[in-house]
Amino acid sequence: MNLVLGDTVRRDAADHGRVERRDFVEALHYFPFILMNLVVALANIDSAMEEVAQMLGASGFRLFRRIVFPLAMPGYVAGASLVFVKVFDDLGRPLVLNVTNMLAPQAYLRITIRSGSKTRSAT
Repeated sequence: MNLVLGDTVRRDAADHGRVERRDFVEALHYFPFILMNLVVALANIDSAMEEVAQMLGASGFRLFRRIVFPLAMPGYVAGASLVFVKVFDDLGRPLVLNVTNMLAPQAYLRITIRSGSKTRSAT
C-alpha cells in the first residue's frame, strides 16, 4: 500500500500520514456498503414519477432535488447506518474487551492522548 500512496500523502506530524492513509483505505473498504444500498434504491424509483415531473417542467438539478434525492435517501441512510455500525464495531469491541494492540484502538488512543496533552498544556 505504501507503493500506491507513496509520497502523495502530506505528513505534518510523525503519524499524520499514516492516519490519512488508514482513513483512505477504510473509505475504500466501506464504500461498497453505501454504493450497493444506493444502487438498489435508485433502481426501485418508479420512472413514471420522473416522467411526470419532466412533463410538469422539472429538469436537471430540480428533478434530482425534488424527486430522485428524496426517494434515494432511505438507501443512502441504510448504507450509512451499516458503515457506522461496522466502523464502531472495529473500535468499540476491542476497547470493551480491553484489547489495545489492534489498529483502531491504537489510533483512537493516540488521538485522545494527543488532544488530552494539548488541552492540559493550554490550561
